[in-house]
Amino acid sequence: MDIRPVPLKEVWMLRHAVMYPGYPEAVVKLKDDELGTHLGIYKDGELASVVSVFQQGREMQFRN
Repeated sequence: MDIRPVPLKEVWMLRHAVMYPGYPEAVVKLKDDELGTHLGIYKDGELASVVSVFQQGREMQFRN
């Protein structure tokens, strides 16, 4: 397994497939997604999971 940054487009693709199947793709694009750091766990080269981290000052929030 390998943890590394994930392009936002891949984050949206995984969210759509896992969390929002059957919904329009636009549903997965959340406010401020562009401001977050998105880290993915890759297993055998394939994206398996993502954590999105948002920092504001000294506080951090994990989303999706």
